[in-house]
Amino acid sequence: MKAKDYTNENLKCPKCENYITQVLDSRSNALGRKRRRACSECQYRFSTIEIMQDNLDEIMKELSALKRIKELVIEIQNIKG
Repeated sequence: MKAKDYTNENLKCPKCENYITQVLDSRSNALGRKRRRACSECQYRFSTIEIMQDNLDEIMKELSALKRIKELVIEIQNIKG
């Protein structure tokens, strides 16, 4: 069975920048959904990850905290010389 072509103006092939892709495989997990795609133009295969909005908000908070920790580590290293 042939995979259905999807057109998405926000998603393009990283190799040829075509907007039409096929979803070859889709798997859900706790954060969202991972899809394996193929470009309908050049056949390049790549993966996308779709994160649920609630999970995205939590991830952004964690990334912000990690960024602050990194800044503090750099400050400490600069103080130590």
